[in-house]
Amino acid sequence: MNKWMFYPKMAWINIKKNGKIYFPYILTCIGTVLMFYNICAIAENKGTAQLAGAMLVQVILRLGIAIIGLFAIIFLFYTNSFLMKRRKKELGLYNILGMGKRHIAKMMFCETVMIAFVSLILGIGLGIALNKLLFLVLLKLMGESNIPFGFEINWVGLKWTLILFGIIFVLILISNLWKIRLSHPIELLHGDQTGEREPKTKIVMTIIGILFMGAGYYLALKVSSPMDAIGIFFIAVICVIVGTYALFTAGSIAFLKLLRKNKHYYYKTNHFVSVSSMIYRMKQNAVGLANICILSTMVLVVLSSTVSLYGGLEDALNAQFIRQLQSEINMTDLGQKEAIQKDIQEAAEKTEDKITDLLSYYYFEEYMLEEDGHFQYQRLMTMDATYYIALIPESQYERINGTTLDLKEDEIYYYTGNAKKLDHAIQIMDIPLKVKGVLEEISNADSSIIAYDSYFIVASDSTVEQIRQQMIQAAQKEKGQIRDLDYSYYIGANVTKENVETVIDSWNRSLSGNNYELGIFQDIYTTGPELKAMYGGFFFLGLFLGTLFLMATVLIIYYKQISEGYEDQKRFEIMQKVGMSRREIKKAIGSQVLIVFFLPLVTACIHIIGAFKMISRLEMALGLSNIQIFVWCTILVAAVFAVIYALVYLWTAREYYKIVQAS
Repeated sequence: MNKWMFYPKMAWINIKKNGKIYFPYILTCIGTVLMFYNICAIAENKGTAQLAGAMLVQVILRLGIAIIGLFAIIFLFYTNSFLMKRRKKELGLYNILGMGKRHIAKMMFCETVMIAFVSLILGIGLGIALNKLLFLVLLKLMGESNIPFGFEINWVGLKWTLILFGIIFVLILISNLWKIRLSHPIELLHGDQTGEREPKTKIVMTIIGILFMGAGYYLALKVSSPMDAIGIFFIAVICVIVGTYALFTAGSIAFLKLLRKNKHYYYKTNHFVSVSSMIYRMKQNAVGLANICILSTMVLVVLSSTVSLYGGLEDALNAQFIRQLQSEINMTDLGQKEAIQKDIQEAAEKTEDKITDLLSYYYFEEYMLEEDGHFQYQRLMTMDATYYIALIPESQYERINGTTLDLKEDEIYYYTGNAKKLDHAIQIMDIPLKVKGVLEEISNADSSIIAYDSYFIVASDSTVEQIRQQMIQAAQKEKGQIRDLDYSYYIGANVTKENVETVIDSWNRSLSGNNYELGIFQDIYTTGPELKAMYGGFFFLGLFLGTLFLMATVLIIYYKQISEGYEDQKRFEIMQKVGMSRREIKKAIGSQVLIVFFLPLVTACIHIIGAFKMISRLEMALGLSNIQIFVWCTILVAAVFAVIYALVYLWTAREYYKIVQAS
């Protein structure tokens, strides 16, 4: 045989012989290459730059490139460790039979080249074939009607895909060769039998896990506003991840030992085998379970949040636009109100045949620090007990709702979405106030002042101005840049799509150039497509990442059970010899695999419940204030994921049983 063909042939034989572990890995590589190429190709597509909200969509897609690229590096290295663990005995045997490490290195080089070649060719080929379809899906989600057709290869995406995965496969090869170089033949022969000693219960690690998990949940549950959520989201995520790994590593051992102490549970054939087997391998088992749990949580979080954003598009638009055309005037002095109202009325009269339902009112808004019912001005936008407050003069509330509240100077009414309820007496700055009543709902108010975690406070005209003046005085005492502490004068009207540009031009001419600052006019006909583009981009990225994380979850579960199946062959062979029937073995397998699946899935559901408040605040920052949509989308995604999870369980248990039965 040609010596140059010896190593490639050996590599091909090894891949075929170990097909049960190599083919899923190759399929995962192909899928990851396909996804990375497509996200790059769509982000760099010339058509993407011409879409509504193109800049934001490209930012979202480029964020996806970074996430998928980083995940590909971590995940492919992680799954490669399963392959190497399974191959160690085989490589050690080659070494003992006279095959030097240099020859093994050549064979492994050929294996890596073959896997890389197949993965890149098929991954990029399928990516190119599916690119147009995926781009059409993105356009559909964004509500684009002008769909470009044509076939093209995105050379930028191709270049970055070849560079990234070329580096990944080279680093994997170097890592594998380094492990072989440092190993002895005997170590390789017994490399798949590590972790067989019973681990000790690790008290310190358990305490660390509880502390980190508690800190993550505490941060997630104490969130009171969208600003809070943005600031502490990643800190909470890191705490929960660290806590998950620590508790699965230490807590799972303690849990299994508790099961072993329970005589009624442990001394049953199927429970006895599964519990005792898992205890002895829990050191390596726990990391796999934690990985499954984290990936499952990521699937649930990514899909539930993006699905709810996309499903809540209409609600977000309706909440943002109480009138189809709206803007705000910056009123620096209360004495301007008559002149501004006169200008608004004159502007409306010029377009009275094109508008309906004119509404205008002024209010004062600011972020304030709250402690025990006492609201104070804060110069810096800190994240502790910060609430968004809109102070509405009583006269303006009557313009909004058409009702009179008959407030005294020291009385208020308030409305809040989900912020904590106020006591009967509060204090804003140095002004004590009595809560006369709680407003059940607010109609015709700008959505920005009735946000999910804000206070909408109606007070007398003089009280609102007094609070504002005290805040101005407090700001003047502070050093550094002072935020604007002016009134916002809302102006809005309903207008048809055909007339919106005419009305905007007319109102801009009438209201600009006066002694006040006019904001940019926003209309629902322009903002709607832009918002749909943003939500559609997030949904598209969510589908991509959700699919990637789900694929990783399935593969880790598969490898975990396959590896344990091979390790358990000898154990179950002994059990059969001492009289254990195949039916009893199958029950024991079902019990063991069920425990493996039960812990990560339940923990992932607990994580999503713990993160629910924080995620809902993040969605508020993106414009979704309807919490019920998020609740139902989360339940739906969790139910679908549980079904997929159950199917993976059935498939994995069957494969595991086949391996054990072959002994």
